[in-house]
Amino acid sequence: MSLKIPAYTNPCLSPSFYINQPKTIFLFAVPDGTPTLVSHIVDLTDIYAPMVTYIASNSKTDPLYEWDSMTEKSCFTNPLSSTSAGAPAAYTSTEVQQFGPRSSGALLLNTNELNQAYDLPIVQFRSSRLFATTQVRGPEDFTVAWVNFTSFDPVSNAKTVKSGCPQGFDSLPLTASMLAVGAYSTTNASGFLALFDKDGVGSLYTASSVVNDPATNSPLSWLFAGPKRPIDNGGAKLTPDAVAISAQGVAYILDQAENNLTVVYLRPNTSNWLVMVVTNGGGGLPLFNKNMVGMILQEPNGSTGKIVIYSLDKSTGVAKFNLLDTITGIWTGGTEPSATATSRSDSSDDDQLTDSLVIIIGGVAGALCLLLAIVLSRPILHPSFVQSH
Repeated sequence: MSLKIPAYTNPCLSPSFYINQPKTIFLFAVPDGTPTLVSHIVDLTDIYAPMVTYIASNSKTDPLYEWDSMTEKSCFTNPLSSTSAGAPAAYTSTEVQQFGPRSSGALLLNTNELNQAYDLPIVQFRSSRLFATTQVRGPEDFTVAWVNFTSFDPVSNAKTVKSGCPQGFDSLPLTASMLAVGAYSTTNASGFLALFDKDGVGSLYTASSVVNDPATNSPLSWLFAGPKRPIDNGGAKLTPDAVAISAQGVAYILDQAENNLTVVYLRPNTSNWLVMVVTNGGGGLPLFNKNMVGMILQEPNGSTGKIVIYSLDKSTGVAKFNLLDTITGIWTGGTEPSATATSRSDSSDDDQLTDSLVIIIGGVAGALCLLLAIVLSRPILHPSFVQSH
């Protein structure tokens, strides 16, 4: 049964893994006041009347791990795991990551089960703005993320916070980073990571995964950053509210401009220019909101020229979907904007966070690899760590 578009504070969007339903996406969120992650499939065939259907939910009553509606979420469907109904790929799933003090993860499987994949009580992912997928190889997807990592002495229980980087990333400007966005590759070719500092100035890095055992081509366990290139933004600067959308071969960024929304993109394989998408009306332009979330709609022909955005109307709280065709520049969906965008008002806690860089490798059956300081006992985690100097 189709539902009214549910209104969520910190949701995430991801393409569905059904290749025979190209205009469907997944919506994940936590309803206010609950410890429950819920999933929906949304049919955007008619962007003005999306069909929303509930799929499954996952609850954690333990306060250390419970899902929280007030924390950011990020979700990702491996573009190589697409399936037609009744013929799923072996590793078909969509991963959901929660940020903040309760950094939990879940997997939506092709059986429509929403499973708790991992709980990370000693790891705090900082923000979805510092979380970027840079490469996909088979069932593995490589994501760069900034974390706080805390360990405890087994005897005294003394708390230790470690800071550092995995190999290949020790030259990245961790403490100065404001936004990370990936332009990922789905082949053996390198992907790209774009980092923007707190002044909105960007740098581009090549991101390449390394195979530990060439004979078996497994496991994939390292991601290396190549030489830095400056991003030419034509003198413009991103704001602290910018929202990143990592995509295959291209990185999109949503940002605020004159109380409205602007979209820029970067195609690192061909240029280091940050280019603005020129819009041509259509009546569906939403107001910018730092809590809006977006994703790329994968077309049947492989095109990635359409951006789907979910946001809440600031005056009414009503949820809506909008669609931008980046080729024609036409916005559709939602309603005419009627509210005034507001500026960000964050606490100063970000300045007090300990900066570490980890690489996440998500894959078969929810396998997760974190490059951290201690080998954790959970069977789904295989971390290692290299202290930066």
